[in-house]
Amino acid sequence: MKDSSKKVNLDTCFYGLRHTRISYWIEDGIAMAAVAESAGTSEFMIRTHYKHLDPESVQKTVNTRSRVIKTTQERIEQPKRELEAFAQQEVNDMPVLSFTPESLHSYTYLGKIKGGSEEPQVRLPKPTREELRALLARDLSVLQIAKVSGYSNVTVAKWCKGFGLKVPGRGYHAKTRGNKKGRR
Repeated sequence: MKDSSKKVNLDTCFYGLRHTRISYWIEDGIAMAAVAESAGTSEFMIRTHYKHLDPESVQKTVNTRSRVIKTTQERIEQPKRELEAFAQQEVNDMPVLSFTPESLHSYTYLGKIKGGSEEPQVRLPKPTREELRALLARDLSVLQIAKVSGYSNVTVAKWCKGFGLKVPGRGYHAKTRGNKKGRR
């Protein structure tokens, strides 16, 4: 097969010929069961791999084997109109919503936090490099500096990084490192 293909300048093999033959059989209208039997494979494989060649067979099968619904177009349209009317009535009965962003987020717009029960913490201006270094020298954690300044600990850590200052450690391990340094 290889030698013959090379002589006539064809790029083919037995599997390619088999595929072509199966495709022709299906296009010629031979039943897929007969094609499967002739090809030596399952009808499922033929239907799976070659269904694109016979799209009408799927439609024919569904149409011939499915039950016919004996109803008129009017019988279909009547419930459809009723449902549309019901949906429209639901929309008409909905109360009109009147709100402002201020009423939804009063703590943001009215200057209060926790639902308007507490005054917000006054934010200090962003500290300079020297001020931040002085706070860090007092062995304050980033969280403690954040509470004092009114900013988040993430913001304070970013300031430290931006100023080239070492961000102090936190928690148990930071304390034990600090204690070990003090013992030396």
